[in-house]
Amino acid sequence: MIYFFVLFSLVFSSILFDFNVSKKQFDKLYWFYLLVFILIAGLRWKVGGDSLSYERSFENEIPDLHEISFEFISTFQWEPLFVLLVSLCKTIMNEFWFFQLVHAFFLNITLFVFIKKYASKKYVALIIYSFFFYFYLDFEILRESIAIMVFVLIYPYFSKRNWLKYYTFVSIAILFHYSALVLLFFPLFRNSKINGKGILILSVIAMFLFILSSIFPIELIMLLLGDFASNKFEAYSGVGVNIVGVIYTFVVFVIFPYCIYMYNKRYAQVSLFDDLIYIYFSLSLVFIVIAGLGRFLNYLAPFVIVYVANTFDLMFNNIKKSLKRILNSNGNLSSDRIISRMVVLINVLVFSLFLFIPVYHKVKYYFRSTDNLIKGTHAYNVYYPYYSIFDKEMTIDREGLVDENLRESFNNALNNK
Repeated sequence: MIYFFVLFSLVFSSILFDFNVSKKQFDKLYWFYLLVFILIAGLRWKVGGDSLSYERSFENEIPDLHEISFEFISTFQWEPLFVLLVSLCKTIMNEFWFFQLVHAFFLNITLFVFIKKYASKKYVALIIYSFFFYFYLDFEILRESIAIMVFVLIYPYFSKRNWLKYYTFVSIAILFHYSALVLLFFPLFRNSKINGKGILILSVIAMFLFILSSIFPIELIMLLLGDFASNKFEAYSGVGVNIVGVIYTFVVFVIFPYCIYMYNKRYAQVSLFDDLIYIYFSLSLVFIVIAGLGRFLNYLAPFVIVYVANTFDLMFNNIKKSLKRILNSNGNLSSDRIISRMVVLINVLVFSLFLFIPVYHKVKYYFRSTDNLIKGTHAYNVYYPYYSIFDKEMTIDREGLVDENLRESFNNALNNK
């Protein structure tokens, strides 16, 4: 129930402070939510999928810092800086929850500061974060989420073209998770625009990747990511793909975001993250062509949170302005009044789709049946019910669910070779 309590309280806080701003209370409550997010993630007990694998390695494989060797760091399945971080935490306190707490501190403080700086509706942004990204960033991709937050921290260097500092910190991000190699290529597309030329380049890239992945799928991934990453890619890509799935993915990750982008281009006075727009659509097409590379989109998740929150604010203000125009006009059906009504209708329609499509996509994911793994379970059972280090209950075979899911993924990968 803790998840629902936090989500509903965020909705109430958004109504109270995002749209009826009381600055003093706003700041106090905002930082209180930061503490809540940190504690939920940091004090969880066997909640999450990948977290269980990390916990096993923490307990059985990772040595204390004074026992660790260069050979172990260079050959272990995790990236070097992440190994050192986990080893350091284990040296300070030999409890996995302590590492979780350190991880949650860094991730959430970085993200909350970023949201406060860029989002016009802070609590709307927190609602988006909690519903769409919190479980994934805090409970699953523990190594990659650190690399993502490094990118968040160095975004000003990227935006201001301070390439020396940018590439220095990108190197650090790579040593936390090798998927951060994609950040090396971001500057190449920084000035690209979504126009005729840009769309043509995207189409050529998509066609090239489709042909290459059809002929040399495994060799291509090994070239880009290395042996260990290619093994994980095969697991991620093992799920069969059909034309309906491709169309659905294209609508959710390309068509719908493009409409949101055009809406912002039409109405927004300040363009936010323009230097990342083309990169987003490039990575979305890569995701559609090669599903296993969809995780590269994770690096834009914090920016998507803010962009969507600001778009929500923009739509809300447009509807409010149009309604005021209607109420302030005379009773006659003047052309201005008719146009205002049409604007309201269009904005309400766009606003409804803006809410429905991503929520439907996420709810569909959470409620996906996992009866094929353990009878009577759903995808959300990896996160719900919530257990803390203070009770350590287990009403669901969560470890069995995660193990069976991993086993099935690899079997699918082998069968699709």
